[in-house]
Amino acid sequence: MKVMAIGTLDGPLTPEQRQQIMPKEVPHTLKLYLDGKIEQFWFRANTGPIFLMNADSVEEAKATVDAMPL
Repeated sequence: MKVMAIGTLDGPLTPEQRQQIMPKEVPHTLKLYLDGKIEQFWFRANTGPIFLMNADSVEEAKATVDAMPL
């Protein structure tokens, strides 16, 4: 099943938040991509990521996204 997960940030990341979160978020996203859980991904500046995911259910996709640093 394909699931489109659209994330929304509460507000723009400060440089400090970006420095703290992105070094964890980028490798985590890459691992999910290489594992086939994320098929495509986009990042909207100051609003959040969009993932086209491969999952058995919406609940599985939600659990995967909820485990991500961002």
